[in-house]
Amino acid sequence: MTYRIERFDNDLEALSLTAIVRDGVVDIDWLHDHDDADSYSQRCLARVKTILDPDAASYPPQTAFLMMRLYRRGDVSVSGMSCADGYRDEAMRLAKKAVIDMYDSVYPDVAQAARAFVEESVDIVKRFAADDTLPRLAVAAGKQLAADQFLSHMLDEAKADLAKTGEVEQRIGWFVNQGMALIPIGTPPFEKYRYFRAIGEVARRVNADAVVYVADSYRLSPNGERTGQEYLQVWWVNPDGSCVSRGLAYARRKHPLVPQEIIDFLPDTFPPDSRMKQNIIPAWGSYQPH
Repeated sequence: MTYRIERFDNDLEALSLTAIVRDGVVDIDWLHDHDDADSYSQRCLARVKTILDPDAASYPPQTAFLMMRLYRRGDVSVSGMSCADGYRDEAMRLAKKAVIDMYDSVYPDVAQAARAFVEESVDIVKRFAADDTLPRLAVAAGKQLAADQFLSHMLDEAKADLAKTGEVEQRIGWFVNQGMALIPIGTPPFEKYRYFRAIGEVARRVNADAVVYVADSYRLSPNGERTGQEYLQVWWVNPDGSCVSRGLAYARRKHPLVPQEIIDFLPDTFPPDSRMKQNIIPAWGSYQPH
């Protein structure tokens, strides 16, 4: 199969697609290497006509047509949609899943890096979980570890490292057998959303009780410099995709007598056991949503 990858806003690479959803079945077409704008538009129009009754005022039940983009970074956007009444959310869910499932064939180089990451990480986690000489958290038999039992401790550790070095070491860990080895990830080694789907795949394969993610976030100026407040966060992601987070805000300032930037920590941004939604690390195992 051939795909014509184009560049869109902010120079992002993406593949343009159309999806017809009918009675729960998704039929996808995309921009091929040999297409021009006219041939693709004509094909889109012909596809719409296959599901529209020219005498009807609306789409048939459980029917939708979507125009979409599959970005190299691993996410999907919907640029246009028409559908039967009441079918919007379900049609969008089905179409996005079908397009995401195409990702590895559209961007095979990223897929290869993702598969290598999964295999390496699964091996690391399994070896860690099987090593009885490593320390484990004290949890009573038959009990689950509560996220707030150690999120504050991890946040304090990350805060100390930030104050000392001026940088946050982003880390990821899979909680298995009451233990967890956090591995540094720096900048994700390949496209963001595909990378975090790989993290969810590792969690599924090792039957992880949780994924823990240490990260910071900030805005960049047009010159590529950090600007405004920055946020240090520790996430505890459950198998159903829900998340508990602890975090704090900080700011940087320079002083002529100090070579390193000074970190000023601001009052707590997130209260203890802060519940939040996250759409980066997907649910895994039997908790995956329908």
